[in-house]
Amino acid sequence: MNGESALGLLEVYGLAAAVAVADEMAKAAPIEILRRQDIGDGLVTVVTSGGVSAVQEAVEAGRRLATSKDAFRAAVVLGRPAAGVSDLFFPPGKGGAAPPGGSNRPRVAVNQVRVKLKQPSPKPNTFRR
Repeated sequence: MNGESALGLLEVYGLAAAVAVADEMAKAAPIEILRRQDIGDGLVTVVTSGGVSAVQEAVEAGRRLATSKDAFRAAVVLGRPAAGVSDLFFPPGKGGAAPPGGSNRPRVAVNQVRVKLKQPSPKPNTFRR
């Protein structure tokens, strides 16, 4: 892990909130969404990496959104985490991209991916009273 890397974790209640938070975080700063960690009992942690200030900004944006939806549980930003911390909790090859320094596989920054979604055509209302 280089000297400018940080690891950010944001824990929320519910998958829908986790998706919304991950989207908000990716739009707020140039970070990488590394994985989603299902904790249990509806808790989901979004794990991110990037520069220290970018991760701090992204986690704060995600925290604001989660709080507004009453879904916030916990958040932490580890600036330059100690060697081995990432691999201890998020081993490479276990459910998604590895955190910084955990793998030589290329990762794609979420805010650099462009996807064009096809809008579904409106369906006529078939319900009759």
